[in-house]
Amino acid sequence: MKTKIKSVGIFLAVLLISAACFAACGSDDDAANTHKHTFSAAWEHNQTSHWHAADCEHTSERSGEERHSFTDGVCVCGYTVDLSAWEHNETTHWHKATFGGTEEKYGEALHSLVDNKCVCGVGVDLEYRFAVDAYTVTGYTGEFPAGATLTIPDKYNGCTVVAIEEGVFQGCSKIEKVVLPKQLRTLGESAFSGCASMQEINLEGVTNIGNAAFEGCKSLLRVTLNPALHTLGEQVFSDCENLEEIEIPEGITEIGRNMFLHCESLRRVTIPNSVKKILSQAFTRCTALETLTLPDTLEFIGMSAFRESGLKEIALPNTVSTLGSYAFTDCKALTKAVLSSAIRYSVDDWFGGCAALTEVAVPYVGSRYYKEGTDYTADGAAIKHFAYIFGTDTQSDALFTAVTHAGKTYYLPKTLRRVTVLDGTVAENAFDGCDMITEIVLQNGVIDLRPAA
Repeated sequence: MKTKIKSVGIFLAVLLISAACFAACGSDDDAANTHKHTFSAAWEHNQTSHWHAADCEHTSERSGEERHSFTDGVCVCGYTVDLSAWEHNETTHWHKATFGGTEEKYGEALHSLVDNKCVCGVGVDLEYRFAVDAYTVTGYTGEFPAGATLTIPDKYNGCTVVAIEEGVFQGCSKIEKVVLPKQLRTLGESAFSGCASMQEINLEGVTNIGNAAFEGCKSLLRVTLNPALHTLGEQVFSDCENLEEIEIPEGITEIGRNMFLHCESLRRVTIPNSVKKILSQAFTRCTALETLTLPDTLEFIGMSAFRESGLKEIALPNTVSTLGSYAFTDCKALTKAVLSSAIRYSVDDWFGGCAALTEVAVPYVGSRYYKEGTDYTADGAAIKHFAYIFGTDTQSDALFTAVTHAGKTYYLPKTLRRVTVLDGTVAENAFDGCDMITEIVLQNGVIDLRPAA
């Protein structure tokens, strides 16, 4: 019994001590809760609301906080705004406000265009020309804000909008996105050239694109072309240095001059079987373009078509009958090139400056033709040395071997090891000085005029 009494006593003692502790803590809280915040009679504010700030030690407390409410442009807090007038810069707009004699901005927000106009008045009015039963966009008045989305409407005065005239938005560097109507069919020459901020455009309904339509659109990342595209002019995407990939629709017959000139981010291009010609400088300085599949319909490759590109290997289909000068000049990464056996005549400098080239297959050495007893081809051109295809521009001694023939010096890559001759003739001294070549393969039917070993 004594043990039980002792236990109960200890328990009661703990309860009394705990109660005392809680009472002490509670008294402190009660003291704190008796504090009443006091607030300044003056107004504090920001752009959207006003309040009275505490002037006791709890300065973060606020009383009476609410949004500004204006009567004749004046709020109860003394904040004054001219709601009938807008101020703006390239990116935002606001109402001019004053508080205590200090000028401020009220309601500042980013421009947002609806039908090419912002609520503040910034934006453009499009101009049109009517013909037959449709409209063409011919110009605009006003100014685009930074990051603008240009919207071409489906209709104007009840009739469809089918074309944008040449040069209409040329140099509009603030346009970031373009929304085109489904009925739009034609983009005129240089329609959007120099729109350096444009990032993407969908051309699903457009069937005709004029020369240089997007030249210099340096921020352009994505382009969606209409599968039913009829015409694609020259220089359309020249200097679109951030364009990464594109698919040329079936039905386009040629890749025009300067089409992708200096598109240094272009890494994937789909060329359809309808393409017969790749014209001069079409892919010049496309340094990210490492591989390219050419269609079996291709017949013509123009001057400097792939000059300074990033190609590592290239194989021409045997339908190609013309290969222009400098076609692959300065392709620094090119290691292997197989030309077409159908190429009809030779030109100088197909591969000048190709410092990594190890293997090449050529249609002939100097000429496809040989007239017995002379040093001339059937068309009167002199049979030339193999080195002729590397040109005479001076190259680094560390990477190239100088080979002299008939008074001219050519520069062959020291990496070159294998040459295949597909057709024509091999002249007596065709490979003189080409000591870096370890293997020469002559296809069946090639006439070999070199002396027997």
